[in-house]
Amino acid sequence: MQSIFDLIIGIGILIASLITTLAIIIYIRRLEKTEITKPWILILIAMVMFSISEIVNLFSTYSLRAPDLIHRIFELFGMLFIAIAIFRLLFVDFSDTKKKIKKLEIRASTDSLSGLGNHQYFEDYLDIQVVYHRNTEEPLSLVFLDLDQFKMVNDTYGHAVGDQAVRIFANILTSSIRNKDLAARIGGDEFALILPNTPLEEAYTVAERIRKTLEKTHISIDKQNNPLTCSAGISGLEKGGRKITRDELYKLTDQALYRAKAKGWNVVITNRI
Repeated sequence: MQSIFDLIIGIGILIASLITTLAIIIYIRRLEKTEITKPWILILIAMVMFSISEIVNLFSTYSLRAPDLIHRIFELFGMLFIAIAIFRLLFVDFSDTKKKIKKLEIRASTDSLSGLGNHQYFEDYLDIQVVYHRNTEEPLSLVFLDLDQFKMVNDTYGHAVGDQAVRIFANILTSSIRNKDLAARIGGDEFALILPNTPLEEAYTVAERIRKTLEKTHISIDKQNNPLTCSAGISGLEKGGRKITRDELYKLTDQALYRAKAKGWNVVITNRI
């Protein structure tokens, strides 16, 4: 009779403990609105398990003889939750942190509208490639491109149409370059290409291909298809050529773009050093 009574007490303790643990889990989940597998929550659950285990052990001490199996089960679960928490801290959470940092780095270097590199990333990458050219004398080409009459499009048809034109142009730029090249949006209608290991003749071919592709592309405005065009200026550092500074390269490329726009748009101009 006593053994049955002890068994009933043991089962009651087990059920009450499980209900308590479940209630704590539900409360934490609602309170924090977070994943139940967060390490600190797992550790808290483990502490509850160990506490229940000691309570069961205490009942056994006072001759209630609650089954020792219940005590062992809660000890085992406590150790299991601790192990999972440690695994989360060492591997999963660390991996998540690295992914978040990578996303932040991409966001910090990307233009949100076009998905291209932003102005700061362009400046940094240009510095790197100019230094690389000085060390190796490998050719480096810089291309500046402007969407023609972009301000008029924005003012006349609204920023939504202008944003659409930017995205279309960005897609063309991205599909026209190699992995080691950089396409960046450096202003409202201003774009740039950095083309490492690329002579001026090849850079001109790339810019012309982009210009012709865009020329064949139309944007829908008031249910009418309207063509898009761009102008481009190119300059570069040639192998064995005259040594100039990064700022001089920037200025020469800008001058080439200015001459292209002065010719009436939809033109590519090369400015040789």
